Amino acid sequence: MGLFRKLRKILSVIFENESEQKGDDFEKYVVDLFDEKNFSIVQWTTDMARKHTRFVESDCDPDLVFQL
Repeated sequence: MGLFRKLRKILSVIFENESEQKGDDFEKYVVDLFDEKNFSIVQWTTDMARKHTRFVESDCDPDLVFQL
């Protein structure tokens, strides 16, 4: 593997991790907008595809589902 290809791979991993962190931070921000006295979290989908090589159908579900 050439030097530029390796460098491109490293940069893609760095930016992917940064993007995942931003997504996680945004989900936490949205959760904090809903008062836990009035809203319960019915579902908080985790992105299992990040941890596994196979497609996980539940990753297609909404990230967050609240109930009033």
